[in-house]
This record gives sequence, structure tokens and C-alpha cells, in this order.
Amino acid sequence: MECTTNKYFCVRNTNNKGRGLFATRCIIKGTIIEISHTIEELRSLLQPNNILGIYSFENKFDKTKILIALGFGSLFNHDNNPNVDWKVIKKGKFIRFKALKDIWPREELLINYGYDPIF
Repeated sequence: MECTTNKYFCVRNTNNKGRGLFATRCIIKGTIIEISHTIEELRSLLQPNNILGIYSFENKFDKTKILIALGFGSLFNHDNNPNVDWKVIKKGKFIRFKALKDIWPREELLINYGYDPIF
């Protein structure tokens, strides 16, 4: 599966993590790669083993809520040595994804979830 609708990346299947985002061109350190809209959800409503948990982000503006990234923001895979950083902006309305280092074409775009996911 490939869908190129962003000037920096495309969606592809990975070997072991389902779908992921892969660079289609060189991305220079500091480049804003994506800004995703979010949906806020009460943290207390998130049940253990709920699939939404692996797509949630911490809301630094309101610790009682989590954020679900929409669009491409939900397709970044985890790595302990990420090449992309994420930051909640505009009081939780958006998540900004920015290159932590230079990224080469065909390299997977990876973020650190802040915990080790179990798949």
C-alpha cells in the first residue's frame, strides 16, 4: 500500500509494525514534517488494552485528557532512537512533528511514544 499525499513522506507497510511513514525525499533536521489535528478524550475513559491507547498522546495542557492524533499523526511508529520529535501545540488542538536529524529517502519516520509499546 502506498499513498503519497504529503510532500515529505508516503504510507507503506512495514515488516513488523503494520503501516508506517517513509521519507520520499531528504528531510533536513528541524523541518516540520506534519501538523495533525487531534481529538481530546478523558483519560479515565481509556480502558486497559483499548486499541486507542497506542494512538494516544499526552496532553500537557490538561493531564486529565489524552489526545488522539488524526490523519498521518496516527501512523508514526515507535523507536527508542527516533528521527522525529512531536509536540502538542495550540492547547492540545494539534500535534507538530519535526525532524530531529537529517532523514534520507526511504527511511522510516519514527517517534518515541514515551513508553515501550507491546504489540
